[in-house]
Amino acid sequence: MIIIDDSYKQISAYTRGRKEKEWLEKDNKRYLYKFGASNYEIFAETIAEQLGKQVGINMASYKIAKMKNSYGVITESFLKPGELIISSDKLKLAVQSIYEENNLTGNLKANTISNLVEAAFTYDSTINSSALFDELIKRWMFSGLIMESDKNDTNISFIKSENKLKLSPDYDNSTMCRLNENVENLVSKVRSNADMYKLTDGIQNALKPTERNSDNFLVAFQEFSEKYPEKAIQIFSKFESINVNNAIKTVEQINEVNVPWAVSYFVEKAINLRYIDMKNIINRYSKSIHK
Repeated sequence: MIIIDDSYKQISAYTRGRKEKEWLEKDNKRYLYKFGASNYEIFAETIAEQLGKQVGINMASYKIAKMKNSYGVITESFLKPGELIISSDKLKLAVQSIYEENNLTGNLKANTISNLVEAAFTYDSTINSSALFDELIKRWMFSGLIMESDKNDTNISFIKSENKLKLSPDYDNSTMCRLNENVENLVSKVRSNADMYKLTDGIQNALKPTERNSDNFLVAFQEFSEKYPEKAIQIFSKFESINVNNAIKTVEQINEVNVPWAVSYFVEKAINLRYIDMKNIINRYSKSIHK
């Protein structure tokens, strides 16, 4: 655990988002400290980071931290000198303004992968839109697997460097597996024979491939797999290395803390069940390809 003491200089408060944030500086490095989390959000952030790394996603690095009487997570800024971060809602708004000024049709308001790729390519025509699409689909699948419900367009960003764009590291997974809720209550329901599927199926991903896809993640995942079976199989193959228990152990080792039992219990059961559901969908279309 990181103890934020007087060696960290407070630069400014950061008000965007649901939780309180402070920009800090130490040894010429900038850090964002997020606090005021509800329930077990600090473990959601840290476990999600380790799971994302297992499947090869570029993840923002989080550590559990304490400042005075508050607990939260601290992350070093992933921006290099001269770089700027542009959240996808601001990028889409800028491109939408260009469309309107030039009497071009198009509406990029919805938080969809197709809109993100279109906005990025319009801003920077050198970007590899096919590779960006694949990476965003991978991150969408990952968010669906870990049941991160708050991947809205303020939580997906691009890094601008010399008028070129690249996708930023994945960040802000604080609602993973409902860890922003009373997880002890969820565990009690599971141990009283409540259906885990009913506890998790209602968790929706704020991002989806296109506006035509269902708001229900598993339905949208099936729709995508049916339309692009080879791509779905290829991308989902990266998820075979997912190991929730190893991710939790890594969080404990890095932060020198014990992840609460209820968190470990619910996260493992929920993610493993979601993985089975996704794997069953993939298997269905894998068989149709190889007939």
